[in-house]
Amino acid sequence: MLSLPALVLFFSCTNLEIEATDSLLAPNFEGIATAEEAASQVSSMYNSINGYIGNQADLYALAEVTTDEMLVPTRGSDWGDNGIWRQLHQHSWTPDHQYITAVWNQWNELQLVASEVLDSRSASTPDSRAAASFFRALAVYVILDNFGQVPFRDTEAPPLADPEVLTGEDAIALIVSDLADAISGLPATGPSGAENVNVSKAAARYLLAKVHLNRHIFNGTRNVDNADMARVITLVDEIAADGYALEEGYFDIFRDTPDNETIWWINTQVGNRIWNGLHYNLVTPEQSGGWNGFATLSEFYDLFEGPESNVVGGGQEERRGGVPLQGEPAGADGTVDNNDDGIADGTNIGFGFLKGQQYGPTGTPLTERGGAPLNFTREYFSAVDGSPNLLDNNEITGIRVLKYGPRYGG
Repeated sequence: MLSLPALVLFFSCTNLEIEATDSLLAPNFEGIATAEEAASQVSSMYNSINGYIGNQADLYALAEVTTDEMLVPTRGSDWGDNGIWRQLHQHSWTPDHQYITAVWNQWNELQLVASEVLDSRSASTPDSRAAASFFRALAVYVILDNFGQVPFRDTEAPPLADPEVLTGEDAIALIVSDLADAISGLPATGPSGAENVNVSKAAARYLLAKVHLNRHIFNGTRNVDNADMARVITLVDEIAADGYALEEGYFDIFRDTPDNETIWWINTQVGNRIWNGLHYNLVTPEQSGGWNGFATLSEFYDLFEGPESNVVGGGQEERRGGVPLQGEPAGADGTVDNNDDGIADGTNIGFGFLKGQQYGPTGTPLTERGGAPLNFTREYFSAVDGSPNLLDNNEITGIRVLKYGPRYGG
């Protein structure tokens, strides 16, 4: 005998009608109707990239935490996150890892949005098409670089059709073709600061140079073609001809002020890049302390020249940075003094590699939360048994790395 719920289910399914409400059942793409809508799509791509690269997860995590440059050790209960960071550093991730899935979805979405602007049925202006060509090339590059294969969906194909999968030279050919169109249509802008938030010929040439530089890796031959290297040199020379050049002050290129080296930048927050590795007791008047997570390996630190102590003024190479022994007087370039103590905010926190004892604004040696000296160590070890370990670290293990200075804000 059927129960009442079963009878209801049986009879309710006999006249089933499906309303076409999701993307798989919607009509095929028919083009962007107006130039204004196309320009809006280009703006949305800029905004999307802001989100894709402005955090400490996703592409940043895949590019950095998987290497010997960075890791995120678990400190007690902090930064455990069900092993999401350790899996990346130890290369033990699975296909459903949150950040891998996010990168795959984000940059493939960017590729498809750019393709819609580039579709021949769209009322896109030449400016919008040039920018979309760059963004599609960038999206395909990121997917190829991280996954080795790129699903490419033809905007004229039926919604249920499988995308074409591009690998090796086929993916490279799409990137090179799009960048040729971008270089042709984008404006030529020099290192003028505010304008560089928009992509330019120089940005497209830089990405194209990266393609040629890595072509032998992407196509699997592992044999460097001299013609590719010659093309890299030509492209970089063309970038220099627009006025771009290497800066003297390495850490100045990570400020929000114009420089001659930065070709293209996204106007996003950098606070998480500052605070994700700094200790809880490294504070400024506007920030209650770091998050005490990200750090680097001693082997990476040792690639940069300088004394073991790495105190500012100790003779180390510029990119190694250093630890200040105290803050700087108020009025230091680009700084503020919000608590009116005569010391520029954040100037007691160094650039580059922070190793050893850390100091407060007046030169007082700082301590960790348990009262021991805040002395960042080279190695990682378990606070329980002292063995080398990414689990159960204490608050001071690991050399910290800082490109963006707290003195300049977030």
